[in-house]
Amino acid sequence: MEIRHDKSYLNLWADQSNAGFTRELANKIVFQADVRDNRCIVAFQTIKDWLEDNYKMYQYKKGNGVKYGEHELFYWASWDTPERYFTIDFNEVLSFDKRIELLEQIESYIVNNLSNIGGFIRLQYKNCMDWDLVNEYVLQLEIDYNNIPYDKLRAIFDFQFTGDWKYLTKENALKLYNIQQELLKNLEGKKVIYNGIKGTVKKVNNGGYGVFKPRATRTYYPIELKTIKELMLA
Repeated sequence: MEIRHDKSYLNLWADQSNAGFTRELANKIVFQADVRDNRCIVAFQTIKDWLEDNYKMYQYKKGNGVKYGEHELFYWASWDTPERYFTIDFNEVLSFDKRIELLEQIESYIVNNLSNIGGFIRLQYKNCMDWDLVNEYVLQLEIDYNNIPYDKLRAIFDFQFTGDWKYLTKENALKLYNIQQELLKNLEGKKVIYNGIKGTVKKVNNGGYGVFKPRATRTYYPIELKTIKELMLA
């Protein structure tokens, strides 16, 4: 079974990579069977069962006691051809060392047991956020509202603020949220240039803030730390 290394996705998450918060890691394994070789179909089923028996894998078998978020591996398969194509993602809450350990174990199993089987697996690399590094950065951050590191904060907000606290510590998430609110509160009623758009910062109905172009009363551009590329007083 051929093992391929796919680095075509490394151009994604540019903000996070440029901010210095990522590490290159194969975080997904794609399994593609050779449909002409029945032995390969059987081998892929063997792989799935081995993964289920040896790791906390979510979504392959219902009722196995593995809850989303507590999993090590996330299983996905095409509904119509699950025997031919499936993927495994590592839980990004796990440390880099743990994910590398899991990857090496799975690779070793395939090489040692399925090297003479058709088909291939593809190790899909990405720039994964190093949340230990991010948490340390936020913890040490002393904010200067006249010189805010928008590039770094935008990179963090893109990933973190999705309704839970699973990446940042609660203290660090609250710190960043308060920085955002204090920034926008201080800008309320002021004219700014926001990502090349000239307008006035106003509070909007949902409790957030928007930038209203001159004479605009209803339409506005939402403004948050995750959207700010450029911001200055006009």
